[in-house]
Amino acid sequence: MTKKYFDELPPFINRVAETEYINAYLWNAPTSILFIYWPKSTGKTTLINKVINELEQDKYAIQYIDMRWILLTNFSDFKNIFFPEDLKWKVKEIVSWIKINLWFFGWDIDDEKAIKTNVFEVMERKLRKANERWIKPVIILDEFQYLKNIIIDKENNLLLVEELFKFFIRLTKVNHLAHVICATSDSYYIEELYNNAKLKNTSKYYLIDHLEKKDVEYWLWEKEWLNNEIVEYFWGNLWWSVWEIWQCLMDYKNTGDYKIWVEKLIKDEYAKIFDLYKFRKIFTKEEGKIFKDISKIISKDWEYITKNWDWLNFELIKKLVDIDVWFYDSIEQKITANSQTIRKAFEKMFLN
Repeated sequence: MTKKYFDELPPFINRVAETEYINAYLWNAPTSILFIYWPKSTGKTTLINKVINELEQDKYAIQYIDMRWILLTNFSDFKNIFFPEDLKWKVKEIVSWIKINLWFFGWDIDDEKAIKTNVFEVMERKLRKANERWIKPVIILDEFQYLKNIIIDKENNLLLVEELFKFFIRLTKVNHLAHVICATSDSYYIEELYNNAKLKNTSKYYLIDHLEKKDVEYWLWEKEWLNNEIVEYFWGNLWWSVWEIWQCLMDYKNTGDYKIWVEKLIKDEYAKIFDLYKFRKIFTKEEGKIFKDISKIISKDWEYITKNWDWLNFELIKKLVDIDVWFYDSIEQKITANSQTIRKAFEKMFLN
């Protein structure tokens, strides 16, 4: 009977340079916000978790928040992330647990009124206390773009992200109290932030790029013992996508067929692109032509350089980034497909 593989997890491959970069950022004094962005399936969250787990726990106090798993509809929800209501009267009973998961953002009785009126003031006070104990606070917001539509004050049109970034600039560049890492897969949102005058000279932007072929080959040859034919087939159709390779690898281990699952991924992406382009009509006539022309170039050359554009249709870019079709790197000023399987779908639709 064929052995079934259900308990394996995607591996952590290489990422030495990326790990060293983040560690160097955390090692130095806090002077800037670090924005991390990445294309689909590059293993960003795995990388961040690995860095966190390897930090010296007695020297760092880490608040890691994955926004994908938190329901946020208003400012009160945001405040409850850092000062949970159900922990208010239990702090003394679970000090060790709070140190690991909530660190200094635990309740004091005197904090209750202050949290309601100015939560950022209370947070800064907690951060100063951590620094006095020679502990380095680290705030990590994963997929932080989910905060961008939260309103603090409707009358004054105050948005949470704008106030939050002001606070983060104060924590990092001004007072050097905490490291702040904001990670996102929304590459269009990075465009907005990169051109935000208030964030100039206060922030760093770091792209977690694709794995190289040698890294994928090492994984599949040395760790999985696959033959050259299978490795080349995976690389030719999936490239650097750890998640997609892992999915197809598990299916191959369970069935013995390594092609059918790769072909299915490409067919699924083709069906999605075909539906968007032909039936759902999410584009205007002009946008449809631009999408086709750029996607044809991507299917041949992988990237479309936007540096020489006299204009940029940011609304079209935003649409395609939101649905994980295009990846837009505003720092390098180029558009690529969000994966090799999507590029294959472009090839099939626009070049055949």
